[in-house]
Amino acid sequence: SISYPTSTENVTLLPFGSGAFPAIIGDIFGYVTNRGYQAVTEIQPGLGYWMKITGQAYLSICCGNTPKSGVNFNGVRESVKNAATRVTISDEASNVGEVYIAQNGSIETRNVFELPPLPPNGLFDVRFADQTYVNDDVNPMIQLQGVTFPITVTVNNPRQSYVVTNPISGAVLGTITAGRNNSITITDARTPYIRLMGQETDLSALTVSVSPNPTNATGMINVTVPTTGRVTVALYDAVGQLISTIVDEEKTAGVYGFDMNAAGLAQGRYIVKVTANGTTATSTVSVVR
Repeated sequence: SISYPTSTENVTLLPFGSGAFPAIIGDIFGYVTNRGYQAVTEIQPGLGYWMKITGQAYLSICCGNTPKSGVNFNGVRESVKNAATRVTISDEASNVGEVYIAQNGSIETRNVFELPPLPPNGLFDVRFADQTYVNDDVNPMIQLQGVTFPITVTVNNPRQSYVVTNPISGAVLGTITAGRNNSITITDARTPYIRLMGQETDLSALTVSVSPNPTNATGMINVTVPTTGRVTVALYDAVGQLISTIVDEEKTAGVYGFDMNAAGLAQGRYIVKVTANGTTATSTVSVVR
C-alpha cells in the first residue's frame, strides 16, 4: 500500500517465474463517477486502479525515478485522440462518456486502447463493442451501460457522414453529417448499443462475425440479413452440440447486433451459426479466461 499520491511513472513490474519480461499495455485506469473509466497519471491512496499486463509479475509502486514498465502512453493516446473524431454521449443523469473514431485502418494495435472490464452493478460506461475507447472501423458500434434516457449523441466535425442505428432493432435513430456539428437525441431506453453506419452495407449475402474475438465475458454477434424473413442465431460448442439459441424471430433486411454472454462458458472455441431463409452462415469465436 502507499501513503502518498505517486505518479504512474513509478509503477513498475518485476518478473515472476520464467517467460518474457512483463510490461504494462496502454494506460492505467481509474473509475470516475459520471464519467466512467479514465486514464490516470497519478495513483491515489485508498482507490482502485486497473491495468493490463503481459505475462506474470510482481507489482512495485515506489517514489523513485524508475520509468513505467510499459511505454509512456500519454503522448501516444493524446496524439491518436487529437487526430480522431470525438463522440460524446451525455444522459439525463449528467453522465458523460467519450469515445474516438480514428481514420479507417489507422490503428495497428487495438489492445493498447482496451478498457477494463465493464464496471459492476450497471454503473455508467460507454465504449465500443470491441471493448476499446478508440476504434477505426467503418461502421463502429458503441455499447452503453447504466445510461439514463434520453441521451444525446454529439459528434463535431466528423470526416464522413453516418447513419445512426439501433443494431438490435435495426431502427434508424438519426444522421450525422460530415464537416459540421451534430447532435442526436435518443429517447428509446431499449437502445443498449448504437451503430454508426459510415457506408452502405453490402446486403447481398448473409454474414456473421463476433467482436471482440477472442472474448472473456460479453461479445456482440454482428449479422447482415439480405432479405426479410425468420432469423435464427445459435451457439454451438466445438463438437457441434447446441449451447443456446440466442435469436429466433422475424427480421427485415439490414445489419443487426445480438448479445453473446460468454461469462458462463468454459474456455475454448465455439461456433456461431446463423440461418435465414434457408441460408446458413457461421463464425468461430474463442472464449479465454
